[in-house]
Amino acid sequence: MKHLACLRSPLTAFALCLFISTWAGAEQSKPIDTDIDINSLQHPVQPALWRVEGGDLKKPSYLFGTIHLPDPRITNLHPQAEQAFQESDVIYTEIDLSPAKQLALASKLMRSDGKTMTQSIGPEATEQMRNYLQSINPALNPEAFDQLQTWAVGATLPLIEYQLAGKQALDVVLFQRAADEGKSRDAIETADSQLKVFTQFTEAEQVIMIKEFLANTDVAEETVAMLITAYLVGNPYDLAELMKEDMEKASSPEAEEINQRLMKSMLDDRNKTMSETVLQKLSEAPEKTHFFAVGVLHYTGQDAIQESLEAAAYTVTPLFK
Repeated sequence: MKHLACLRSPLTAFALCLFISTWAGAEQSKPIDTDIDINSLQHPVQPALWRVEGGDLKKPSYLFGTIHLPDPRITNLHPQAEQAFQESDVIYTEIDLSPAKQLALASKLMRSDGKTMTQSIGPEATEQMRNYLQSINPALNPEAFDQLQTWAVGATLPLIEYQLAGKQALDVVLFQRAADEGKSRDAIETADSQLKVFTQFTEAEQVIMIKEFLANTDVAEETVAMLITAYLVGNPYDLAELMKEDMEKASSPEAEEINQRLMKSMLDDRNKTMSETVLQKLSEAPEKTHFFAVGVLHYTGQDAIQESLEAAAYTVTPLFK
């Protein structure tokens, strides 16, 4: 089971966002234009934060946009976001990130089709994966991932270097901090509902996705750097639009069709269910301050969370420019 060590951080939708975002090959998004020295930053320039008031709420609650990456400039919250976190009674992440729940999730990533992952993707893609993995760590090899479903391997590859270094993504950091500081923790999705985003794809479609990534690994590192920069210096809407723009690129008609299905299930469909859960949690405990930490993409698209709250007569104020 050693090959599962890199899966300790959550296999959330964002990992696959990075996976899909490399499909365009040389057709990359433009670098972020900024005069700010990114390397000198200790935290984002402004918070990806909305304040929620009104309705039956006795005190404000907060919506916080995350990016599922472990960069210390990201995991160190902007002071306004830090204050909101400190004020909050309950901290929510997309799914339950406790070790027990993550261990239970690991079993759902295993193959059951009688094939190994390398058999499924074929010898050429296996060698491409070998070269990619060994460029990160000479001890890595594709066969270590053979028992995992193809989509799970694809979702892992873009972030494997971070994960092997033992760095925790922002969502995991917030979940653990809540426990350390004696705050209540909760999730607004189940792992099963999140996994459906990936398991909807046939094995053939999963193979297409992983082959596209392996053909464009040179873009992956630049994409991650671009997204980190956007989170650090931009506002949540700009970052979300950049991510959506990157995801919508496709190198073939097959890839384009898969992208469209992915965007609908990962973003629009989940926005609706997330919004319903957020509204329910606020209604059930209006006397508490709630801190909802979910991927920043969920504040865009159909049924964006903050827009759903406004439609339910809450006042939602962005705390960024």
